[in-house]
Amino acid sequence: MPRFQMQMEVEHAILFLSDAVDDFSIPDNTGSAFVAATGDCLAFCVMPDVDGASLVTITDHDCDSGIKLWSGTLSVTSGVMTLSDSAAFHYIYLPTPVSEVEVDIWADDERYPEWVWIKLSAIGHPIVSDDH
Repeated sequence: MPRFQMQMEVEHAILFLSDAVDDFSIPDNTGSAFVAATGDCLAFCVMPDVDGASLVTITDHDCDSGIKLWSGTLSVTSGVMTLSDSAAFHYIYLPTPVSEVEVDIWADDERYPEWVWIKLSAIGHPIVSDDH
């Protein structure tokens, strides 16, 4: 049962979970709700860096607290999902099956969460980024 946690401070209060291809589709309505999604990318809110860090957990099991704010699927044609910020920095790469991956998201707040829990239906061993 893999579980990855990152304490994240990001300049813009948004992160992206997407297929690791270069041409994924960023949602048009980012920021209007906690989560906005396309077929291969979802954007979700976190705390802005001036307010502190958000704890982001990615795992393959349910969260036992918080508010479930989104449930759906993402297309992963590359077999790898990535978590990135608005500056295109990729924090982690997660091997997944080449298919539709079920995603569920919980958080402690709908707008500026101190923590976000992401459940993926299938996760392999991560590939940690060395972008910076």
